[in-house]
Amino acid sequence: MKKKVKQPPISSLNLLLESESFLEFSKEVVLQSLKTINDKLTKLELVGDMVEIEFLNKEFVQKYEKLYTILDCSQTKELFTIKNDDNLSTELKVKKENFMNIIENIMKKNGHTQDSILIALEKRKKNGNEAASIVVKNLYEYELKEINKKYTKILSLSNSLLNKLDKLNAELSNSIQQIDQEKIIEQIFLLQQKHKVIENEIFKVKNIKQKLEDTLNLKWRYEIYGTLHKNNLRESIQK
Repeated sequence: MKKKVKQPPISSLNLLLESESFLEFSKEVVLQSLKTINDKLTKLELVGDMVEIEFLNKEFVQKYEKLYTILDCSQTKELFTIKNDDNLSTELKVKKENFMNIIENIMKKNGHTQDSILIALEKRKKNGNEAASIVVKNLYEYELKEINKKYTKILSLSNSLLNKLDKLNAELSNSIQQIDQEKIIEQIFLLQQKHKVIENEIFKVKNIKQKLEDTLNLKWRYEIYGTLHKNNLRESIQK
C-alpha cells in the first residue's frame, strides 16, 4: 500500500505572505473555489434545484466574488507590495493578517492544498494569451455588443410609438366629430398594446444587458477558465 504524501501545512502561507506572490496565490484560491461552485450550480440548474442554487449563491458566490474584487483592487495590491511590515500601521498589519486567515479558511473549506493552487497558477501563467479565459471574455464582450444594438433598436422603436401616441392624443383633444374620435381611440388602443409588448421586451433585454455588464466587471466568471488552454474549452464545457 502506497503511503499518503503529507501535504505541507497551510500555516506555511506565512512565507508567501511576505511576498507579492501571496496576492496572486490568494486570488487563485478564490478563483478555484468559485470554479468549483460554478460547476455545481451548472449541474443544479439542469435539475432545477432552486433552493440549493439560492443557498450556494448567497453563502458562497456572493462572498467569494466580493473578496475577489477586494483582492483585485489597487489598494490591496499596494498593501502587498510593501515588503517590510515595519512600514505598515497596526491597522494594516491586522488587515494583512486577516487576509491570510480568510484564505486559509477558504482552502480548508474547499479542499485546496498549496500544491494544487501553485499548479493552477503555473498553468495560468503558461497559458498566457492562449488561455480559455480570453476566449470566454471575448464571447461575453461580443454578446454585450449585440445586446446593446438590440437595446438601442428597441428603445428607438419605443420612442417612435410614444411620439405617435402623443400626436394621436393631441388629435383626439382637437377632434369634434364622434366618428373621428372613435377612429383615433381605436388607433391609440392598438399602439398602446404594441407598446406594452415592447416594454416587456425592453425589460428582458435590459436584464440580459445588466447581467453581461456585471459578468465583465466582476471578472471572475471568465477568469476561472484561465488555467485551461483555449483548445480544451469546448471539451471542458461539454463535461
